[in-house]
Amino acid sequence: MDLLRKAALPLNGTRDDATGVIRACLQGERVGPSQIFGEFSRPFDDEQALDSAHYILSGLKSAKADTICDFLIKNIPPISDSPWKPRIDGIVYQDQAESGVIFGDSDRGWEVFRERYPGSHGIITFSRVGFDTDNSQALVCLGAQYGWLVGHGRYLLLQRCNDAWKIDAELRAWMS
Repeated sequence: MDLLRKAALPLNGTRDDATGVIRACLQGERVGPSQIFGEFSRPFDDEQALDSAHYILSGLKSAKADTICDFLIKNIPPISDSPWKPRIDGIVYQDQAESGVIFGDSDRGWEVFRERYPGSHGIITFSRVGFDTDNSQALVCLGAQYGWLVGHGRYLLLQRCNDAWKIDAELRAWMS
């Protein structure tokens, strides 16, 4: 993975492309009136990136190599000092510091969360979006947590169809 970082490959996709992908992904999630988005807290180290690449390749057969490569490069630390946030109405962003205050050392984390964010179903996190070189395919990891043991994470492979993103395939990343 260091070799990929050092190659200074151009990153694919635009912020508008990524926002469109996230909007398409949210169609299948429980989104409340004041939905909370958290920062993607699982950036890959080099070993995890290689394991993820093998897992994605074996489970998402139609994923292109350049899509996976762009996804991994964008999600290997350092990601960025300022997290990218798509422009979506009704979304409230929670950074890792605030998340630490709510969930840190307390068994009351979800109770505190629901007091602070009434109407929200939970926290949705998403990775940086990887694209193929012609921006016709996208890969993202989306997580949704609704309680201590109620949540899931999925790799979503999307295809662009007539300027709209459609989920083509998905692969479980984690479940609680």
